[in-house]
Amino acid sequence: MGLFSGFKNTLKKSEAAVIVQNLLQIQVDAGLLERDPAKLANTLVETAWSSKPDIFNGGFGQRPFKLSVAAISLGMGIQHFANDEGTRNALIISLGNILSELEVNGRLYPLNGIDEQLLSATMAIFAEATEATLDSPLGREIDDILGDS
Repeated sequence: MGLFSGFKNTLKKSEAAVIVQNLLQIQVDAGLLERDPAKLANTLVETAWSSKPDIFNGGFGQRPFKLSVAAISLGMGIQHFANDEGTRNALIISLGNILSELEVNGRLYPLNGIDEQLLSATMAIFAEATEATLDSPLGREIDDILGDS
């Protein structure tokens, strides 16, 4: 590990955490999340980073882009907070915002092979989480409301 790699890791974690924090703050402002968005964002990014440090540290030659780090952090958070519906739903919405941004503007970002792998895993988590939500009483209630309009 080089002299500046610790500094660079901290910088990259911070970039991703700011994205997550901003998305979570929207959920707090909407009344959907009661947790401290900054603390939760830092915890989510740190947990994801610690799970596979070689991927995030650039051990395979490339570092993932900050949106990919933010997305996988939210995805892992969705799995972690499976029993906390409010937090989980806020994470699902936040992840949906990142995936939507990448769908529309992904070609404008410097994404690489590592990003593609992380985003593929994240999309699988998102698909599973949204499927479960659609099958829940809330999802059926939303379907009923939308079906009546």
